[in-house]
Amino acid sequence: MPTRPVTLTVAGKVVTGEVRLERETEIRGTVWEDGSFGATIGFNQLTGQFSRDAFEGRLRRPTAHGRCC
Repeated sequence: MPTRPVTLTVAGKVVTGEVRLERETEIRGTVWEDGSFGATIGFNQLTGQFSRDAFEGRLRRPTAHGRCC
C-alpha cells in the first residue's frame, strides 16, 4: 500500500484528523499515556505509536470478505 499523508490533532487522549484514501476521510481515535494509538477511518483500522512530534503507524483495510488484511 502506498504511503499517504495523514493529519492528526491530539487533545488530551482524543485524536481527530484526516487522510486522503479514495476520498477525504475523517479519523477518530484515542492515544494512551505510552503514546500508543488506535483509530477508525470508516471500516479501516489505524494503529501506531506517537514519539515526541513523530508518528509511525499502520493502516489496515478489510478485504472483500470483511476480514482485515
